[in-house]
Parts: sequence; structure tokens; C-alpha cells
Amino acid sequence: MTGRLVLALLVAAPSLAGQTEAYGPLSLELPASTRAMAMGGVFQLTTPGSDAIFFNPSLLSENPQFGITTTTFDRQATFLTMSASTGWWGGGVGVGVQTLSYTTDAATVQEIAEATLLTSGARAASELIATVGYSRSFGDVDWGVSAKTVEQRLAGSKDLAGAVDLGVAVQVGRFRIGLAAQNLGTDLDVGGSTLGLANRVTAGASFQRWVVGPFDLGASAAVSREADGTVIPALGGEIAWWPVVGRTFTGWIGIRRVEDGPANGEGPRAEAHSHPGGGRAVTFGGAFHGDALGIEYAFQDFGALGDAHRVGINWR
Repeated sequence: MTGRLVLALLVAAPSLAGQTEAYGPLSLELPASTRAMAMGGVFQLTTPGSDAIFFNPSLLSENPQFGITTTTFDRQATFLTMSASTGWWGGGVGVGVQTLSYTTDAATVQEIAEATLLTSGARAASELIATVGYSRSFGDVDWGVSAKTVEQRLAGSKDLAGAVDLGVAVQVGRFRIGLAAQNLGTDLDVGGSTLGLANRVTAGASFQRWVVGPFDLGASAAVSREADGTVIPALGGEIAWWPVVGRTFTGWIGIRRVEDGPANGEGPRAEAHSHPGGGRAVTFGGAFHGDALGIEYAFQDFGALGDAHRVGINWR
């Protein structure tokens, strides 16, 4: 009974967080790991690392790791993430930091859209998110919670908000199923403009290590309900090959639903959810893992506006 109540709360979370016309910052909407970016924004639940802090805090008790990634958006913006996790107090603890710096011609934070990251502007803007989380298993179910501070700056104005994430995951046969409610917190008020946090609820399922000849196959699927009510399905696949033990090459590909125009049809920041460029629906990337070290890369196409490239390094 308790589990059903918690799941109902997670599903209802966006409506509980309040209703505003504009949501952000952009850092809360961008894929926060190289692997997820390459897999269409889907997080692989079966082998999570420290970047689970950005997706589902219930997975922090697995695979202690440190990782750092950097993303460049057509040389106009830089998105940096760092994360670390380890076992602690019968469960797992993790920390994460996300920073995004760019320029924009937007007069208010409500007008900042994802396309801003691919163009230059006259005003400096930056975002900083710091997160700490804890997870623990009770029976067959993993539970987690994280708290974060969210800062938005634009042309000398800034504000700080607090938020929490809730997560749960369970193994069902060969699949791991997860549910997370993220960015539940207070609004930002920057330069007199109000920006609601880009909260979302995501349900996902993943499997991995389906052996086909010399390859390991895996896949993940997820459906997210965004703060403005938009529902975004996504699917990612991966194939791994190890020529020798401890040396693994992995390829990733992903696809997600994209919008040709404003997701909500109106609102000062609806365009933040529009996806310019027909190639943006498909993403891809790859990685090499040798013993404890991993090097990862992901690519995302924004059509005529440019490209995004992400490089990550992690240690286990």
C-alpha cells in the first residue's frame, strides 16, 4: 500500500510543484551524461555510475565511480558535469555538479531557449546546479532521494532555488524498471522574471548483457512527462565488444520524439522545447573502457544551427 502511495505521488509531482508558463534552467533539461546523450536522452538503469545522481537517486548504491564530462554547443556554449558516488551507511551516497555558460540576446530568463546555446549574444548567462543524494535498498526495491541548489544568472541578475529528486527502481527478471520525479522545488526570480523549475517525471526500463555471438546487446526505453505537460518517449540501444578481457568497445544510438514547433503552442518560453533541425531526433556515440578507466563520446545534431559534442572520462 505504501509503495502505491509513493508511486502515485511521483506521478502527480509536476502538478504539485505549481503551474507557471516558463520553465528552466536549461541545465535541468539537457542530458547530464555522455551515455544518456548518445542514447536519445535515456539513462541505462542496469549499469548506473555516479551520473545516476542526475537521473534517478535510487541507483547510487551501485558501481562507485567518479566522472567528468564536457559538452560544447557549436563553440558557443559549454556544459560541464562532475559526479562521484560510493557506498555509505548501508547504501550509497553521491554528489554532482552541473555548470552551463553561454551568451544570449534574451532580455529575460523566460526567453532563453535551447537554441540559445548554438548562437552568440550580447548578455552573459550562466547556471550552476549542485546535488547530493542518498539511496538504500529495502527488500527488492531501491529507494533514493537527492537535494539540490539551482542558480541562474543573466546580465548581472541572479537567483537561487532549492529542489529535491525522488527515485525508485526494481529488478523484474532481466529488466530493471525505474521511476523518478525530478526538480521539485521553488521558482527562480531573475531580474523581475519568474522561471519555474523544469520538473519532470520519468518512467524507464532497461536490459543489458544479452549475448549474441561476440557482442553484448542492451537497450533502454523511457517516457518523460515534462513540466509543461509534454510527453516525450525515447529509446536507446547499445552494442559492446571485448576483444580481450578488460578492454571493451561500445557503440550507442538513440532516438526520441521531437517537436517541429512550440511544445505548448504558447508562452514566452515554449520555444525552448522546439527542436530545430531534422537530425535532432537521432543521437549516437561510443566508448572505450579499459579496466577502471572509461573514455566516452556523444554527438547530437541541431541541423542548420550546429552540433553538440560531448566527451567524458570516468574512473571506477
